[in-house]
Amino acid sequence: MVTEDLWSAEKYVKNASFVPQMTSSIVEMAKLKPTDRVLDIGCGDGVLTKKLSSQCAHVIGVDASDNLLKAAKAKALEVYRIPGQDILQAKTVLPDASFDVVFSNAAFHWILRKPEERAIVMQGVHRVLRKGGRFVVEAGGFGNVAEAMTSIYAFYLSRGVPRETIDDLCPFYFGSEHGYMKLLEDAGFQVESIGIFDRPTPLVDDVRGWIDTFAFNFYSAFPEWKQDLLDFVYQAMKFVSEREDGRWFVQYKRLRFSALKP
Repeated sequence: MVTEDLWSAEKYVKNASFVPQMTSSIVEMAKLKPTDRVLDIGCGDGVLTKKLSSQCAHVIGVDASDNLLKAAKAKALEVYRIPGQDILQAKTVLPDASFDVVFSNAAFHWILRKPEERAIVMQGVHRVLRKGGRFVVEAGGFGNVAEAMTSIYAFYLSRGVPRETIDDLCPFYFGSEHGYMKLLEDAGFQVESIGIFDRPTPLVDDVRGWIDTFAFNFYSAFPEWKQDLLDFVYQAMKFVSEREDGRWFVQYKRLRFSALKP
């Protein structure tokens, strides 16, 4: 698994502007009040965090990428470098029962990628929420970007890379409703709603830019194959992902839930 910070705020703005733009429903689901203190997990470059800050008393953002946090700090936001799996231990910055709402958009499929850390993350969120607080998340769900993932795996399998090695490079956890429900209930949450929905998502260019922005883990271990990988996935997906007018779409499946700390 890659530990180097390969996130680029510039690439994110160019190829992932849709991430903070497609958030009206999840923000509405958070039911923010003017008195709320909010924790935004996986705040990235802070575009959505800034939007949240206008609807509540105070918002703190956390993320694992220094490169993205630099862009968030430039927006005059209070943000900290705290990887999701460290929330349970980050008691100096995030004291017990210190937030009315824990919010996350497009981050938990990264944060929960390691099975052994999923329960730790959920326990950390439970720790920082006040009694009656809300935990609201949207993330990639079961079957998300299946055509891209299948093409990436096919490329490496065709070159003799063991499945276990590819799994270790994969930076995502695209969980099902069943998987998330168990994680939440085991951590002590009461699930209000949970579900997966389709969201075909237009790309700025084509899938090569998407891979370079989001799936760089896959080629980081084999940099000499990067261009071959990009070309392979482009050709494999062109028929199903390029519209008649030349616009590219990836088939996102989003998992969304709202849970309470009783």
